[in-house]
Amino acid sequence: MEQARTSVIQLDRTAPIIQVSSDAAAMLLRDAVAIRDALTALVNQYTLYQFKQASLSRDLLRDIQKGNLNSFARTVNKQSGKKITAAAAKSLLAGLEHLL
Repeated sequence: MEQARTSVIQLDRTAPIIQVSSDAAAMLLRDAVAIRDALTALVNQYTLYQFKQASLSRDLLRDIQKGNLNSFARTVNKQSGKKITAAAAKSLLAGLEHLL
C-alpha cells in the first residue's frame, strides 16, 4: 500500500509543528494566498477614502506581505475610528478571528 505524502507546517517559531497531507498543505497555501490578496485589495481600496494617512496603508501592506496578521490586526484595532474609519476596520478584520 502506498503511503500518503506529508508536509510539515509551522505557523511561526512558537507554534507546534504539524504534519498534514500534501493535498491539505496545498489547500492551506491557496487559502493563505487568497487571504493575503483579499486584504491587499481592501487596503488599496480603502487608502483613498477610508484611511487618513498614507503611511498607515504602507505599514498595513508590509504586515500583509510579511504574513504578520497579528500586527495587522493590532494596528487596525488601534486605529479604528481614528486613522481608519470604524466601518473599514470592521471590514478589514472580518474573517481574521479564526486565523489569529
